[in-house]
Amino acid sequence: MGATSTLGLAVSSWLSGRRGARRRMMPYGLALKPLRPQEVGSAAGALNAVQQLGATLGVAALGSTYLDGRRM
Repeated sequence: MGATSTLGLAVSSWLSGRRGARRRMMPYGLALKPLRPQEVGSAAGALNAVQQLGATLGVAALGSTYLDGRRM
């Protein structure tokens, strides 16, 4: 891998990460805005747990679909 392609990969990864962070922050801000300051920490933890659960179930569903198709 040349220096140019490595630099291009680093820049594209950085830009992708910034876009992803912006997309995730907006729903979090909207969900947490109506809460009192004392409730924000608990609500943020609950949102994070639900996000992790959704990601886990999504990977499990895609993995089982992929593996089921390979057995046929």
